[in-house]
Amino acid sequence: MAASVRVGMVSLGCPKNLVDSELMLGDLARHHYEITADPAEAEVLIVNTCGFIDSARRESVDTILEMAEYKKKGSCRRLLVTGCLVQGYAEQLRAELPEVDAFLGSADYPGIARVVRGLLGRKEIEEPLLKVGNPAWLYDSASPRLLSTPPHMAYLKVAEGCDHACTFCAIPKLRGRMRSRPVEDILAEARSLAGRGVREINVISQDTSEYGRDLYGRPRLDALLEALDTVQGPRWIRLHYLYPAFLNDRVLAALARGRRLAKYVDLPLQHADDAMLKAMRRPGGYRANLELLERLRDRVPGAALRSSFIVGFPGETEERFETLLKFIRESQLDRVGVFAYSQEALTPSGSLPDQIPERVKESRRRRAMAVAAEVSARRLKGRVGETLEVMAERPSRDADAAVVDSVEHGSLAPRRVAPTIRRSAGDLWVGRTEWDAPDIDGRVYFTPAPGAAPSPGDFVRVRIERSTEHDLVGRVV
Repeated sequence: MAASVRVGMVSLGCPKNLVDSELMLGDLARHHYEITADPAEAEVLIVNTCGFIDSARRESVDTILEMAEYKKKGSCRRLLVTGCLVQGYAEQLRAELPEVDAFLGSADYPGIARVVRGLLGRKEIEEPLLKVGNPAWLYDSASPRLLSTPPHMAYLKVAEGCDHACTFCAIPKLRGRMRSRPVEDILAEARSLAGRGVREINVISQDTSEYGRDLYGRPRLDALLEALDTVQGPRWIRLHYLYPAFLNDRVLAALARGRRLAKYVDLPLQHADDAMLKAMRRPGGYRANLELLERLRDRVPGAALRSSFIVGFPGETEERFETLLKFIRESQLDRVGVFAYSQEALTPSGSLPDQIPERVKESRRRRAMAVAAEVSARRLKGRVGETLEVMAERPSRDADAAVVDSVEHGSLAPRRVAPTIRRSAGDLWVGRTEWDAPDIDGRVYFTPAPGAAPSPGDFVRVRIERSTEHDLVGRVV
């Protein structure tokens, strides 16, 4: 039966969720289900949801309802919903979404092919399947996985769950306690990815700095980095989601020595005001976090530093927000993301007094991003005239060409510039440097050498001629 059944999937949320989706696809493909990207032709549709913040929950529910329409107008016979939204709100979802045939929690998807087979074997679904257990499962290198990223790039999840108690975050409830994979198993998967042609491995977890504490009695990220650096094939191995309190000198030394370890540090600080950090139950303070960034720059020369911040947390006064703006200017971070606080019922801060109005939160988010863009524009301007190694990702599209045209006509407009003056999109390629993570950081728009268009995943040397607030423009030399 499986050989003739087409399955489609929509994966929402973070790269960690994407890995879960790839594992589900791997199990389905191993059992000979046909994977399709067209929901109209799928007989089984799966929505892997995100439930982290309100906007993600709304997107998840909207997507579920959109996919449910294919039970009326498409080929869909069964609709499954998985992931964090189910883990946190299973009973509510079952009551409000009768279109769904099965709900699986964030660690209840192993063996999903068996679940699909059981659902298809029933003539009618009188009561939807609800399976939400303790999130304790952790995949290993033997788990089948069907990559959905471009062939030259993949994510590698080294741990699951989190032991911290940040007051704004529901991850411990949605994903459970931290569970690390053994170094040997991670190394086996990294070699497997390299054998499939992956040139960039992005190391992810909810708390990468604490990797290994549960297995080895203390964090062993340094040992993991040293092991990963021996893997032949990948050019870049990039670290994400580093908790600021546990970046010890052993980790920084391994990062600095690594031949394949990208000089890139993703370090979510969340705020800069001491009172706000205390209310969030986050480590450090204004001065301590500045000193940490300086230590990173000193121990890992040339590293790009990225951080993210939350504005509008309960009790954030205008003065405390101004402290954050001052920190963004003073810290000179290479990359910054700013998010408006989302009041969540599953978190301690959800019931705090002094909640900030939505319009104020959004105004502060825009103001903080504007300051970050000014810092980024100055730092990228310093790259003009340099020749950088760039990973080619794809030929450009019209909107990409519009960005370059706006720069060449003297504007420092961001990517959303209206495409009024366009060069031919075929003249351009889009790529990234070692200091740019996929999907969240800047891009390099470059003109290939005449008659020598690259392939996705190729590395080229690009002389930088222009810069914007977030991106670089140049040509291959």
